[in-house]
Amino acid sequence: MAVGKALALFCGLLLILSCVCGMSPLGKQRCMCKGRGAERISTQHLKKLEVFPMSFGCDEIEVIVTMKSGSKICLNPQSKFANKLLSALRKKRSSK
Repeated sequence: MAVGKALALFCGLLLILSCVCGMSPLGKQRCMCKGRGAERISTQHLKKLEVFPMSFGCDEIEVIVTMKSGSKICLNPQSKFANKLLSALRKKRSSK
């Protein structure tokens, strides 16, 4: 019976350790975007633009757009549209 308890405890410990090892450091989650992302969006409904650099949890640059409706869309950071949008944002910030 003691062997059964020890085995159950060992299996439980392995389960906990496998969950902890799967977590990324500092609570950072994996990439927020799945796949390449959209090539372009309608700028009329654009509310917010966020750029997330590469990190320990994700080895991709992520560009996430929040629409006025509240929906979030991932943009392909290598697309011409995303590059033009980011360039326009940089120019706007530098002119302030």
